[in-house]
Amino acid sequence: MASKLSHYIWLFDTILHNKRVSQKEIEKKWELSPFYDGKKLSRSTFVRWKECAEEIFDINIECEKKGEYCYYIEDNDKINKANDLRVWLLDNYHISNILNSSISIRDKIITENNPSAKNFLLEITTAIKEDSALKFTYKKFGEGDIHEESVSGLPICLKQYKQRWYLLLQKGTDTLRIYALDRIIELELVPNIENTPKIDITPATYWDNYYGIYIHKDNKPELVKLKVSSRYTKFLRSLPLHHSQKEVETSEDFSIFTYFLCIERDFISEILSNGTDIEVLEPQSLRDNISTTIRNMLGKYGG
Repeated sequence: MASKLSHYIWLFDTILHNKRVSQKEIEKKWELSPFYDGKKLSRSTFVRWKECAEEIFDINIECEKKGEYCYYIEDNDKINKANDLRVWLLDNYHISNILNSSISIRDKIITENNPSAKNFLLEITTAIKEDSALKFTYKKFGEGDIHEESVSGLPICLKQYKQRWYLLLQKGTDTLRIYALDRIIELELVPNIENTPKIDITPATYWDNYYGIYIHKDNKPELVKLKVSSRYTKFLRSLPLHHSQKEVETSEDFSIFTYFLCIERDFISEILSNGTDIEVLEPQSLRDNISTTIRNMLGKYGG
């Protein structure tokens, strides 16, 4: 099944990234692929792979009834969005294949630790699919000692951020909370006895006005203006901090970027982590917040 799955993924990826491709072109690409086993891609095999890929990835592979009869994926642009799970799976599949073929140089490939990648992912995804509730014990970090609390609710969605997985959980009828999977100790699926309806949100857009993971429901998005050093400007151009990023002024020494988002601790931490490469110009409240934090940090070092 593993090798067959590789074929389905390969076909999905080939059509997705070529946008429109004829069966002849697909056949040629198959013979150049790392999965080619010396057997040509017959029409019947292609149809079988196509049907399996459609079912596994919840896609529609269509064929233009003109010209070269090219195949394409319906809603290709939506699937190609950076936060689409299917694209994430394809990327990780490619990385996995490359690393699997590089075991002999494993001492020359350094990876990051992902502490919560396996913790309860299966149970939580099962609960989401089956509309079950969750009950778990959670390690809560506060000002003082770490303590454990019992939590229950309806799982809404999962989000990965900076190598950690987080669960968006509905508590009661109208409260949403974020929980880090690596701080969950014990977890079980329980029936939604009261048939509590889930809050109507769209996970893909829930964080649109935020940078990071944490959300304050009363916060409103506002215009943020950052002055960025010429050195770091190149990094922001290649990997924007937020989808609202715009470069509105460029000079030899710096660039000015604007953002429209809700200001929360993850965004503030990101600005601070870049030291003197980023200066907040607007709003004044954020500039004051950063200034106060820097003075407090300086005080810890006797400055």
